[in-house]
Amino acid sequence: RQNQPLLQFPAPSVLDVFQIAMFGRTVNFVTQDGMSQVRQMHAYLVHASRFRNAPDQRQGAPACIPCPFFPENGSACFSGWVHGLFDPYAAFRDFPLLQEAYYNTGNGDRFGLNAWLIASKRGLGRMTTDYGDPKKFINEQRERTLRSVLSWDHLRRNWKVAAKAGYIYSWFAYDYANDVGNGKLEYMTNSRNWYHTLFVSGEGEYYIGRKWLFTAQADLHQHFVTNNDRRIISQDMNRKTVGYDHARTELSASITAKWMPTERLGLSVTLREEMYGAQWTPLIPAFYADYLISKRGTIRAKASVSRNYRYPTLNDLYFQPGGNTDLVPESGFSYDGGISFAIGKEGVYSLHGEATWFDSYIDDWILWLPLGGNTNYWTPLNMKDVHAYGVELKAGYDRMLSKEWQLGLDGNFSWTPSVNRGEAFSKGDRSLGRQLPYVS
Repeated sequence: RQNQPLLQFPAPSVLDVFQIAMFGRTVNFVTQDGMSQVRQMHAYLVHASRFRNAPDQRQGAPACIPCPFFPENGSACFSGWVHGLFDPYAAFRDFPLLQEAYYNTGNGDRFGLNAWLIASKRGLGRMTTDYGDPKKFINEQRERTLRSVLSWDHLRRNWKVAAKAGYIYSWFAYDYANDVGNGKLEYMTNSRNWYHTLFVSGEGEYYIGRKWLFTAQADLHQHFVTNNDRRIISQDMNRKTVGYDHARTELSASITAKWMPTERLGLSVTLREEMYGAQWTPLIPAFYADYLISKRGTIRAKASVSRNYRYPTLNDLYFQPGGNTDLVPESGFSYDGGISFAIGKEGVYSLHGEATWFDSYIDDWILWLPLGGNTNYWTPLNMKDVHAYGVELKAGYDRMLSKEWQLGLDGNFSWTPSVNRGEAFSKGDRSLGRQLPYVS
């Protein structure tokens, strides 16, 4: 049984009116034979907050004595004030909580219960060019999310099956209000979103010798989404509520065959079928290849070809204002290839890198764009023909400084154009042959 802080910091001034605390608890229960049954429970809590009314350094900072965080202490405290380091009006408060419990039978079965809770409140600061009084406006978003999963895994020598079932709940709120001149805040936006998802999934793996692996997976999701905004002003200048309340069933099933004809070469083929509501996608195939060029340096080449098919989301279809029920699914093909390496000395250092090229041709690409003219909202549209391609580079270096300390450096570079090659939306449309807006 353990009960100790997982994260402790000194009280440097750079943490200025910032609290962070994290603790963990792991409890193991072992039966008398010591091996037949093992139950494990883990709990983690992280709390971080930024005070909205943070005082200016010139006002003088209250003293704060640093103290380690334990559950019985109830909080962590850090001293120091740095003027201008944080935006005092972009306050935030995050409260994530994770609970895990597992039961191993000792006969190849493991049962699990996982729950994640997220509660956050974030103020959105104004632009630096806005000289209005920040105390005379509200611009903040809030979130409450719960994810709960029951799982079962059954493992044997050459096969494995697993199943999961769960429930996801999310609540999102966004409020924007301004002082209209009489000291009273008038809400311009009062948006609320509720998401409920029930899901079940199952997967299986079966090995034939050391060269063949077959896998199958199926996922079923039932989504219920409610979205509304109570502060929309209609043409007659009256307040009204707009939004949508819809549900959709999504089903996905796939089978994969992986083959290793030699020690260096691996090949795999995947076939996938998906359903959205009452509509089925065409069969979605994908092919992957992996070849070890050199054991020295672990130089490996990879390539894949896959078909793409994506249905519009519920927001794409029904969000108000702007949802477009005339959208059609995206479809196309993607190709990619790359090479990677990894060198190093165990317990001393490691260096790894990867270069990848990809090329995608997508029909009916879904993109949100402003309508312009007399409208002031955005709507999703289908771009007839889009060519997305590019190069991605990644590299990392890890160095062991001692048994307790490790230094890691990581870097990446991406060049990913997405070009409209389709039809013009109007006579004045100048987007043909150019980079799509708001896509990187």
